[in-house]
Amino acid sequence: MANGKAPHKSHSTIRKEIERATLWVTIASTFVAVAAAGAAFWSSWEAHESRINDERPFLTPEPFPLKPGEQSAATPPFIKINVQNNGKSSAKKILITCKSEIETAESRVTWNAEESKSPTDTFPYLAATVWLRVACPSPPHYTIPASGTAVELGIVQYHDVSGRNFVTPFCFTFAVPYTDNPDVHQCSETRNLPELE
Repeated sequence: MANGKAPHKSHSTIRKEIERATLWVTIASTFVAVAAAGAAFWSSWEAHESRINDERPFLTPEPFPLKPGEQSAATPPFIKINVQNNGKSSAKKILITCKSEIETAESRVTWNAEESKSPTDTFPYLAATVWLRVACPSPPHYTIPASGTAVELGIVQYHDVSGRNFVTPFCFTFAVPYTDNPDVHQCSETRNLPELE
């Protein structure tokens, strides 16, 4: 470089430098393409999950007081439970497990996980906007106290069309003795019921 000119490179050296630069450009392009494909896949997956969640079934239990003459003063249930599918798709493999008991100062009504193993009613299918009605039984040989608070509680388990499992707990109370128009309220505490899924 004493005469101010760049040193002359051989063709093989120039070819190797070009190949090395081409390799790095290819690697960088591949990395960008993989990153773009990953972002597109993630975006489409999130859209798919959002659509599935938006269109899932959602079973909602609501109290249905019995009409005069339908209820018995001797044995629960005092009310029935309407379970409506408020979702946009059908629910499958529906298991409803519930009980009806009277709570007094001496006895507190709570849910026991073992009770979930013995469904009260089962239904294979419930279309969107359709409802079904169940009666929650009292334990065998149950003696009803003369007064107290009736507690109807339980869980609704079901699947969507893709097989995902959901659980909806429910709990309602009203005063006993039963009247023709009971003042039914949702329970103010969980009473050991599982959380909504």
